[in-house]
Amino acid sequence: MAMPRRAKCPSMISASTRFFAQPRPIRPTRTGRSTTPPLPWRRILAPRSSRPPVSLPASAPTPLPRGYLHRRRRGGIPGVDPLSLATRPFRARRALRPAPLCAGSSVAPTAAPSPLASGGAAGPTEGGAGTVPRRWRPLAGRLDLPAGACHAYASVGGPRGRREGGMRRGVTAAVALVGFCSGLMAAVPPHLRREAALEHLRATSLRPPRVSLDPDPGAAYVMAALPAPAGDAEAAARQVVGPVAGLWGLADPARQLAVREIVHDALGFDHVVFQQQVDNVPVRNAWLVAHRDASGTFVAVHGRLVPGAPTHAQPPRLTAQEATRRALAALPWKPEVDGEIRPQLVYVPFDGTAVLAWFFDLPSLAPRPSRFQVAVDAVTGDVLRVLDAFATVTGTGPGSRGVIRQFEVSQSASGYNMEDTTRGQGVLTYDAANSQSRGNLVRSASTTFDQPSHAAAVDAHYFAEMVYDGYRALGRDSLDGRGMKIISTVHYGQNYANAGWTGSQMIYGDGDPADHYPFSVAPDVVAHELQHAVTDFTVPLEYWGQSGALNEAWSDIFGFFADPEDWLMGEDIFKSGGAFRSFENPNLYGDPATMDEFFFTRSDNLGVHYNSGIINHAFYHQVLQLGIGRLADLRRVYTRVLEGRYMTPTATFWDARNAVEQAARDLFGEGSDVLAALAAGFDAVGISGEPRALGATFVPAAASTPGLAGSQWVTDVRILNAGSASANLTMWYSVSGDDWYPANTPPKKQFTVAPGATLALDDVVNTQFGKSGTKGALEIRATQNSLLVAARTYNRTTSGTYGQYTAAVNAASGPTPTEPQHVLMLSGGGRYRSNVGFVETTGSNCFVDLVLRDATGASLASKTLYLGPWQHRQEEVFAFFGVTPAASARLEVKPRAGSNLLAYGSVIDNVSNDAVYVPAQPAAAAAGTLIVPAAIRKGGLAGSLWRTDLSVANLRTEAAVDVTLTFYPHDGSAPTTRSVALAPGETRDTADVMATLFGLDGVQGQIEVATGDGSAAGLLVASRTYTVASTPSGEASYGQFVPAVPRSSALRAGQVAYLPYLAGGASFRTNLGVMETAGEPASVELDILRADGSLAATLTRNLKPREWFQFLRVLDGVDLRGGAVASARVRVTSGAGRVVAYASVIDNLTNDPINVPMAVPSAN
Repeated sequence: MAMPRRAKCPSMISASTRFFAQPRPIRPTRTGRSTTPPLPWRRILAPRSSRPPVSLPASAPTPLPRGYLHRRRRGGIPGVDPLSLATRPFRARRALRPAPLCAGSSVAPTAAPSPLASGGAAGPTEGGAGTVPRRWRPLAGRLDLPAGACHAYASVGGPRGRREGGMRRGVTAAVALVGFCSGLMAAVPPHLRREAALEHLRATSLRPPRVSLDPDPGAAYVMAALPAPAGDAEAAARQVVGPVAGLWGLADPARQLAVREIVHDALGFDHVVFQQQVDNVPVRNAWLVAHRDASGTFVAVHGRLVPGAPTHAQPPRLTAQEATRRALAALPWKPEVDGEIRPQLVYVPFDGTAVLAWFFDLPSLAPRPSRFQVAVDAVTGDVLRVLDAFATVTGTGPGSRGVIRQFEVSQSASGYNMEDTTRGQGVLTYDAANSQSRGNLVRSASTTFDQPSHAAAVDAHYFAEMVYDGYRALGRDSLDGRGMKIISTVHYGQNYANAGWTGSQMIYGDGDPADHYPFSVAPDVVAHELQHAVTDFTVPLEYWGQSGALNEAWSDIFGFFADPEDWLMGEDIFKSGGAFRSFENPNLYGDPATMDEFFFTRSDNLGVHYNSGIINHAFYHQVLQLGIGRLADLRRVYTRVLEGRYMTPTATFWDARNAVEQAARDLFGEGSDVLAALAAGFDAVGISGEPRALGATFVPAAASTPGLAGSQWVTDVRILNAGSASANLTMWYSVSGDDWYPANTPPKKQFTVAPGATLALDDVVNTQFGKSGTKGALEIRATQNSLLVAARTYNRTTSGTYGQYTAAVNAASGPTPTEPQHVLMLSGGGRYRSNVGFVETTGSNCFVDLVLRDATGASLASKTLYLGPWQHRQEEVFAFFGVTPAASARLEVKPRAGSNLLAYGSVIDNVSNDAVYVPAQPAAAAAGTLIVPAAIRKGGLAGSLWRTDLSVANLRTEAAVDVTLTFYPHDGSAPTTRSVALAPGETRDTADVMATLFGLDGVQGQIEVATGDGSAAGLLVASRTYTVASTPSGEASYGQFVPAVPRSSALRAGQVAYLPYLAGGASFRTNLGVMETAGEPASVELDILRADGSLAATLTRNLKPREWFQFLRVLDGVDLRGGAVASARVRVTSGAGRVVAYASVIDNLTNDPINVPMAVPSAN
């Protein structure tokens, strides 16, 4: 190898001096930048009109290039269609024609008033959607726990932990002890595991522990002082982790956790990184990390795991070769993969569970830069996910802006190469000469690189050396910590307006020469991209959502450390002024600055570039708090977060705060000014208090579309903010039949809802999205977890409206492979027709197995349905399956591993066109009874007869069960009990249940449902309350769906719920009902809230045991200040009873009611 030669340039300081010199004063942002439009420098590729056509498979999307420095605002990337994580399936599929939401005749009778409408005591009643989660909901928030008096541990010896990474399994006495305890814990419910772990922390921590419990049951961050024996780091970590593993939902940590690596740092800390596994198969990106200080005390334990992962691995059915073929076929173009394709067998996390998959990491430079990461189901062969994780945004010679640089080169027989052999394994710079390849090593006949084509290479090479020296000064040898070559390519592509890290090297485009200097001219851009590499080799933050935004923010922050002259990112690239981002004012370039501005988007890998602005702005406040002269201290902290593995690959913003603060404690102590400045910065942007889930809520069915015979179906939405702070929300509308990629990126709207206020969006599909003539689904994401969303979809006629209530559903509450859901009450032929609908909820491919069953549980037909990202589909159920309509049917919905969706049914009367919405629900899981809040057989005005049909399904797999049905009259008088025997899988539909089963008339009340053991586990119960009217077209029914609710969901004293959809004025009237369900007295208070959140009226009732009471026409005479929109807050003020509440909203012309169940907001 030729000896390196230093070229001559006496005026330049060395790269290490440049990077670590005292920071220069921050200069003000140049004037005029706030008015600079985001284009053309926001462009990544050439304008659509000027770029060459790209041939892509019709079934394949173009995934998002990871780490792009910038992206086109609010519309994806020019030259790249709106971007997706997912690909359509590799196999062709038949297009299915969606059925209308509620197709049919518009002829609708004017119904006779119900007892409810006329002021009687009976009427439609409360359901329970949303009041109790399907699974136990973990504690959320940050807890300060008092220290306990007992500090006990066993002294256990064992071999010393090795520094090397890997999946070795230490076998020590501590492991054996933990394994024994884990075996006992395996049968303990998850919430009890968390409670036991918290008690252990209280008892053993040497100082009051602080615990941040995430809404995700597999995530927690513990900061404490947990004693452990000296010696082997792995054995000590296992002894500490074992008793608290329940915080992450683990039942058997000795078997479920394997050591990934142990990092020993200069402070004497040991950072033990555990990888979750299933029988030695790793769960991708599922880490738990324990940090032991120099004294032997564990100061932090944190991680994000998958408690719902399988307990035992299954063998793959798909070979690695076949998986490779399917992975490559799923890509939007055929990449020239850099290096050998190496499939890795892993479990891929999906919505609380994990699926066995072949995982591929495919870096490529041609035909365009990409780093596709593909997961292929190792059992079914389904392509689960496609993500482009491409990370974007001494010789001498002049750089692109004329600055003379000095750098290391190597001599060869023909001259000098831009290769530095003095730093690690080398720093090499290539010239692609506007091709899409690595190109050739940059050469010069002398040590002076002064040709015009050399300028971009001079900058790239010099700044790469500078960054290397910066990491070396912090104790890190190159990007991977082991001297890795730093390879850069300049002049990549034709006018390629970006820079990026491919996973193995850097590339720099030239941009538009009229607007840009070559992208290698900016030191903060070079440092930004190389930091992506360091992140990959330490904590590979998943390039999606909040973890992807952290990935971008860490690169921006290290870009600032390299170029702290101003608060702008990449400003040196632009010839006429501009930048990619601003730390000081993220809004200047369209980025959010605080959590209240969190930008919800389906592009940009869920906003990785946008939302990095929040972390950047927190850093800006931290610098202001500490002072620009203390940048070295902040650099040490942010470096330690990654070097010490204080975050895990799927970290959230709250994890980042905990990580940064813990790194500062390690370095500067608990009461340091550094720690105070860091905390103040996070507080300034709203990353404080309890972690926010920021999850998605869906209205699975929405429409503004004509039906048969001139009917018109419309959806009105109400959004109530039950919190104490304003909530900013983003709403998308996905047209049925389309997925969101490529040309059908759904329109979105943004709103702000004040505390206590109700946002009313009538005919939302048409008035907000301009999509008249369509049906589909609505998705809502908000900056607070306090929103309650409800909708009514109805047929609008000249004589009034007939419709159904649709409660919004959390995206995480859909069916799973181990817990399918079911749609009851489907009926076709004769009086009714039935539609079924589905919506994918996470932006991935969805494969769901559907079985249509008759009343006995026998299969009528089955099929597998594919949904694209966020796709909505609705079909007439019997035509969809190609079977003869049945009077009673049940749909079983079972997604494959890695798939996420919501499902529902809509049952429509063929004469009245009145519809009831029937959500897919799981069988009751917990012990305890179910309550049908209202059952009735009672006459109303004009000769109407209101009645209840009851549907009970036995979803247990064992022998027949006896189901006990107990009717409690509304006045608390003696109950009536009946028993029904149900075979496994059988559904019993009982029409007019009060008369046909109970033999009662003129009654209303509640029905309690249980089996002989006193539990409703394994049962699914629903009901419809309605009346029938005679019309020229035949008998027509209208009414409402009333689901059963667990009695445990009823409110106790001190608890609060809301009724989010009340209506008054000339068109509607509203009744409110309350009932006691536990056989004890209770006092209840209901506050009527106007649309602006102000209090309009208060109602109270002292309920007797099992009493059911209804407040009639509650909005009549109430001053709603010119509006007709209201909500109600329900509070149990005293008593041992348990209360369920509901609202019944009735159209004044048709007397058609909807049942509005009470809803409980999530904690913020």
